[in-house]
Amino acid sequence: MRDEKILFLEHLRSVYDHCHDHLLEQGRKRDQGITFYVVLLAFILTNKDKVEQVFGGESTFIFINGGLVIIGWIVLCFLADLRSWHTQYLGSIYTLNWIFANESKFDSVDDIKNQMKTIMTATINTQNVPSFSKHPIRWCRYWMSGLWKSTDDKVYTGMIVLTATPLMGILNRIEYTKNYVCQWFILYLLVSIIIFEYYAKKKVAEGEKYNTWILSFDYNSKLK
Repeated sequence: MRDEKILFLEHLRSVYDHCHDHLLEQGRKRDQGITFYVVLLAFILTNKDKVEQVFGGESTFIFINGGLVIIGWIVLCFLADLRSWHTQYLGSIYTLNWIFANESKFDSVDDIKNQMKTIMTATINTQNVPSFSKHPIRWCRYWMSGLWKSTDDKVYTGMIVLTATPLMGILNRIEYTKNYVCQWFILYLLVSIIIFEYYAKKKVAEGEKYNTWILSFDYNSKLK
């Protein structure tokens, strides 16, 4: 029994190393996604005159700008998904750290597995979303609260602003909107921040409460 426990703990240390590597990989993927969009956006904006000449004028440029907005949102969703994986790997590392620090308390492998499952399935995110109809100020504050909390949050906010850049190019080319670009810009930012924060908070909450496969050793009981 003791040998089995020692072997299992060695396996967990290997899992810990892999979690650490994947955690770093999430950061690299995030940076690559942001770099891709920034380079693409910079290329289009700095060559807009040539783009119009080569691809057929103003209407094509509006279409390209619309595509840039869509691509920007694809990147934002990609970043939110990465944050969810980041949460899962980080949660696994926290769990394994606790197991290693208290390994003397466990008599068997089953005890370790049960404790890991208890930790991983515990509800972490218990914050309730305020009602807009009852508390509009609290509702807005809730969705705006994640803008500057961490480095990642600042990066996401910057990405939202970047997606507004091609939108401004579209608004400036349309007769009915070019006189209200600032108003549309502010409205877009507010709506975009709320939508992204909702999606990101949802993905992170799923990552926090998910009994991740990383530390699931019975593969959802399929091998029994």
